[in-house]
Amino acid sequence: YICRIDRPEWAAIGMLGVLAVYDDGNCQVNGYCRVANGGIATAADGEYILAEGKILRGYRVIERVTENIIKVIFR
Repeated sequence: YICRIDRPEWAAIGMLGVLAVYDDGNCQVNGYCRVANGGIATAADGEYILAEGKILRGYRVIERVTENIIKVIFR
């Protein structure tokens, strides 16, 4: 038996709830963040963001874990 986390065809993902994500240090608790280049979170001006002609939803920051990791609510 090979543990799922060790199998190449499996990946750990979060679909709903609280996720820990890397950020660039600009995200503030009780603020919002968005995904920037390279998959790193960066601060967003509000819950809804206009990007490339699309309205995207920002992620609420609930906690700073380290200098470059935050927890966000993902839904």
